[in-house]
Amino acid sequence: MAVSTVVAKSASGRPLQIESEFTCDLSIDGRVMRGTLRVTKEELHLLGSEMIDVFGLCQGCKLQAEFPRVLAGSLGLCKKAKVQFQLKTRVTPVFRPKRSVAYAMYQAVDNELDRLERAKIITPVDFLKWAAPIVAVRKTNGKIRICGDYSTRLNEALQPHQYPLPLPQDIFTNLANCTIFNAFLKVEVDEGSRNLLTINTHRGLYRNNRLPLGVKAALGAFQQLIETMLVGLKGVSGYLDDIVVGGVDEEDHNRNLRAVLQRIQEFGFTI
Repeated sequence: MAVSTVVAKSASGRPLQIESEFTCDLSIDGRVMRGTLRVTKEELHLLGSEMIDVFGLCQGCKLQAEFPRVLAGSLGLCKKAKVQFQLKTRVTPVFRPKRSVAYAMYQAVDNELDRLERAKIITPVDFLKWAAPIVAVRKTNGKIRICGDYSTRLNEALQPHQYPLPLPQDIFTNLANCTIFNAFLKVEVDEGSRNLLTINTHRGLYRNNRLPLGVKAALGAFQQLIETMLVGLKGVSGYLDDIVVGGVDEEDHNRNLRAVLQRIQEFGFTI
């Protein structure tokens, strides 16, 4: 045996004293794999996460193998629909000037615009009648989120998308018998509506190809798409970009989750 290289804590944060560790052959359900066991005086019977991965025991490993495209971590693109916006009658286009970017955020905003352009989420354009300034928000992880400030005129000029958002009580009723849960996902804008969503930045104009944050009419359109995707599935409720998957027990939950992942794959979304 060797001195353990692992520092472990309980769920409450209390240190667990691991005495030693050794390598051996482990057998689970007839499968034999090489792994490390650790010895402690605590009354514990735990299988480490590394051995769970080696034996492929966790649900995530199985789902990764079953739905590689959905769980690839890439952006994804909905294949079933595009979002379209309608202007109210007798609306005059509004072109708002760009706003200055704080010096401390300048490079981060530049990097994010580069990333969005590489991913074809935005496309540089020379001139359009509609343009909204951007708002750059620093997220808790230090990265930048760029949003168009469509409250400057566009939101008021768009026809509302008359599709109701579900009420919390409706979601809870749908999941009344469920005890196990899991959660989630993006959409292309119709070519005819993209000019409306132009953002004005310190680097010029960019047209949004994907559904951006800040467009009021986008909420109903996205909710309609999510509910269309989930129609007929059991123990599932979608609220905007979150999907809650439930089950009366673990087996039922996993069956419902696979059905949701299959539907997400058919629509072209990723998680």
